[in-house]
Amino acid sequence: MENHTGVLCEVWKKVTQAGHKKNTYRLWVTRPEGNGSPATPHRFEMEGFNTLL
Repeated sequence: MENHTGVLCEVWKKVTQAGHKKNTYRLWVTRPEGNGSPATPHRFEMEGFNTLL
């Protein structure tokens, strides 16, 4: 759990590596009604190489 702009969020993180290239993706989400409710995204961050091109 991490505080983002005054809102307590879960942080989902995914790290991928292809050869010497490393990508890190982070997604900050909240669950307004508890753990059983769907996650609502608040912020997305990507570090590394753009593999979409």
